[in-house]
Amino acid sequence: MDFLLGALIFNLTAAAAFSLWFFFYRRSEKKLPVPIDGFVDPRFDKVAQVFRRSFETGEETGAAFAVYYKGDLVVDLWGGYTNLAGEVPWRKENMTIAFSVSKGINALLVAKFVELGYLDYKKPVSHYWPEFAQNGKEDITVEMLLSHQSGLIGFDKPVRIFLSSSDYGAYLSLLEAQKPFWEPGSQFGYHIFTWGMFVDALIRKADPKERTIDQIFREEIAEPFGIDFFQGVPTSEQYRSVPRLYSQTLWQQRGLFFDKEVRKRFKHAITDINGYFNIAKTAIAEITGKNQNNLCTDYVFRQIPCSSFNGYGTARGIAKLYGIIANGGVCENKRLFKESTIKTFDQALLQGRDVVLGALMKLGRGLIIFDSPLGSKMFGHTGYGGQFGAGDLQNQIGIAYLTNNLAPLPFIDPRCIALRDTFYECLNTLKDNENSVQ
Repeated sequence: MDFLLGALIFNLTAAAAFSLWFFFYRRSEKKLPVPIDGFVDPRFDKVAQVFRRSFETGEETGAAFAVYYKGDLVVDLWGGYTNLAGEVPWRKENMTIAFSVSKGINALLVAKFVELGYLDYKKPVSHYWPEFAQNGKEDITVEMLLSHQSGLIGFDKPVRIFLSSSDYGAYLSLLEAQKPFWEPGSQFGYHIFTWGMFVDALIRKADPKERTIDQIFREEIAEPFGIDFFQGVPTSEQYRSVPRLYSQTLWQQRGLFFDKEVRKRFKHAITDINGYFNIAKTAIAEITGKNQNNLCTDYVFRQIPCSSFNGYGTARGIAKLYGIIANGGVCENKRLFKESTIKTFDQALLQGRDVVLGALMKLGRGLIIFDSPLGSKMFGHTGYGGQFGAGDLQNQIGIAYLTNNLAPLPFIDPRCIALRDTFYECLNTLKDNENSVQ
């Protein structure tokens, strides 16, 4: 307890000192004009006001927000700058790292493979990947792997993600040899980095054409349906990537200290007797807290496909994908998913407080289930820094938010929540008006 009290006093003192410095720094800082561009359907005009306000208050440096409603793009906003110096404005074609939003998108790819008959959720992973069946992993099913129940949250020794592109065979051998950190199926805990490492390998093993994971996504989903998203950025698209990432200051994060759920998660991180959080966050050798932002904008690193964190796209592209699904699964006379598959996307397999992050979660097959402000179910995924992509079947919505000014925690970001809630507020007003006319 003395340690925790000392740490709390130190953190509060540091936060107070930083806040004073930040206050005087911001007073002397030259204010830049806020470039906001894009389109908003007049029925949702309040969303544009909230988007602009986040830049005026300094919460945003660069960001994009998009919504599809009943198959139509009704919000498509981008603004701010790709660097803090304000030298380069965020443009329509700019894309940025989506972090764990990529997990949700590859969970949809798995669903596509299930429809095609290449995968079965109930079968063991080893049915498609025989070498996987060792060291306690023999009974892990595809469904368990997708829903963070496998216990494969990390490695005995952190794995270099660059190995996946330089020596894929050696990379697979490391995955195959790893033991679960708990009995598979006995509990669930968020697989921060390893989810995509194992799931992507499974998809590749099940693919009859033996394609790479980025090629599979591109050919099965992105190209046929015009989805502006990549699992690893190809050389031809590198010029569009936002060149810098930033972390919000302590002053900008101050509101989180008053959030009850955030405090519980901090407590979990400190008192985690199993050390699961530390195991999960150190799974990849190259990624540490000190170098993460710079590494994720590195030209070579951006090319590595790993759906745990390394997908890149536009908010428009992510919203379109979920919007197609929410609007029946058909776009330009082409069917992305059967209706029977779509109905499963917002169904939770398990819920509760996970053992890695200590977060309250509802999980489907690789998708997180959320409650919308109107009480409907949303399905999709959040990402580190505030990134977000989801669909709402009941209201026929696809929605996405991306930023280069990263918040400290996944699943909780006031900027995204404000935009989402404002959109739903406008939608509720729209529906009330429609009902009054009838």
